[in-house]
Amino acid sequence: MGYIEVARRGYDLRTASDSDKLFSSKFPSLLIAKRYLFTVNFGGGLSPSFLGNLTDHGLNYIPCFFAFKSTDNDKWNPTDEIYLDESSVYVIKNTGSGTQYFMVYLFFTPMFEFYKAPNVAPTGSGKGSIGGPFMKIARNGHSVEDEDLRNFVIHPNSKTLSVHQTGFVTNPADGTGNIDVEHGLTYAPLHMIYLRQDTGGSYDGKANMIYYVPNSSATLSPPADGTNLTIPTGTPGTPGDYAYLILKDPIL
Repeated sequence: MGYIEVARRGYDLRTASDSDKLFSSKFPSLLIAKRYLFTVNFGGGLSPSFLGNLTDHGLNYIPCFFAFKSTDNDKWNPTDEIYLDESSVYVIKNTGSGTQYFMVYLFFTPMFEFYKAPNVAPTGSGKGSIGGPFMKIARNGHSVEDEDLRNFVIHPNSKTLSVHQTGFVTNPADGTGNIDVEHGLTYAPLHMIYLRQDTGGSYDGKANMIYYVPNSSATLSPPADGTNLTIPTGTPGTPGDYAYLILKDPIL
């Protein structure tokens, strides 16, 4: 079966590593399913445990997602206050008051599905002598002469994010601590961790992004190296399923 690959400008496709390809049909891409901008009023005496339904996403599974928060619709930070289940998008009031803005990107990639891409050429030989011709594919309704990279599916100056591995581990909250997931790459990859709690109540079955150790005052991004992604579940941590999204792209 044939496939399509496009190397970064200045790289020889025959020797380029997986991370130096703009696009490869050998790997699933991180495709955006839906994008939302929510404006939420945290006033009115809402308690910190308030959980509200923002919208139904209609995907019928929990998708991987990115969520960001702003207090002025200008400066944005990642947030753990957005939750998803198989049908809806929710917001929880953790901190702040008044008007809050949430930007949420849902991807077609299922969160709780095991997948691992092959390492076709994880460590290529670097730049090659071929770099003249290039490929552009514009989004439907846009021209390939457009200068706005947001209007392209493939562009030599913009890389498509490729999914390397997805899956989940269950934290028994028995004091075991961190859980390692072997990714098989030779570099620390871009990644995201999600937690679907199993604690009873309104949080059950809903997943949010995490970039800290649950049930701990310390903040810690889930560490990754050239061998493993370490999921910091805490000790004993929050019981539930910790899902991971690992991309082909290196952090550095």
